[in-house]
Amino acid sequence: MEPGAEPLSTALLQWEIDLPLTALADRVGPARAARAYRRSRAAVDALADLVTRERIRCGFAPRRSLYLAGDTYGHRALDAEAAARAELGLESAFLGKRALRDRFGIDRTGAILSEGSAAADPARLAAALLRRAADRGARVFSPVTVTGAASDPDGVTLLTDSAGHAVRARHAVFCCGYELPEGVPTPGATTLSTWAIASRPRARRPPWLRDTLVWEASDPYLYLRMGPDGRVIAGGEDEDG
Repeated sequence: MEPGAEPLSTALLQWEIDLPLTALADRVGPARAARAYRRSRAAVDALADLVTRERIRCGFAPRRSLYLAGDTYGHRALDAEAAARAELGLESAFLGKRALRDRFGIDRTGAILSEGSAAADPARLAAALLRRAADRGARVFSPVTVTGAASDPDGVTLLTDSAGHAVRARHAVFCCGYELPEGVPTPGATTLSTWAIASRPRARRPPWLRDTLVWEASDPYLYLRMGPDGRVIAGGEDEDG
């Protein structure tokens, strides 16, 4: 695995961005915020179509998402957020405190229940996509680590840990988890660490967790899902530098 990546992952395939639609609209404007959310939803839908079309066996399954009120966004903010999403045709509904407790047994002031997310085995999915790319002419080099990157008007040069070897390309896309090579701009915070844990198989859990991803409007926030073998997989609390 690349530095910063783990085969143990919460692997929440969500179209919901960490920053709520309403907050994103305040930052970049309603039109750009709506475009970001619609494209994020389209990306999850496209991945689902690809997995089905290519018959990739990675445990890919549709999931709904339960976004709990927390210390960053309370129930009033989530109520407004659900309404804003619904106006864009994104399937989201606000649950008040009583409805949340009755349906899910969770004691929070409110939550957003959304459709259209998914879960998968990230290692199997990534391996299958690499195999299919290779079948279509892509060259895959492994093991090799990109140690640095430098861009210029004509493209990108990638330095590697393979003595004397570098890669030259018009464009480079980095999909290696949190840790990026030297030379790649990382504006904002730098993540020092994050975590994910898993219970034993067939752990005790509420039945609704089988098809529901859970996260919360807090900082730091906890997120969890259930694996196909009955494990409860949880993660959160990215440590920023």
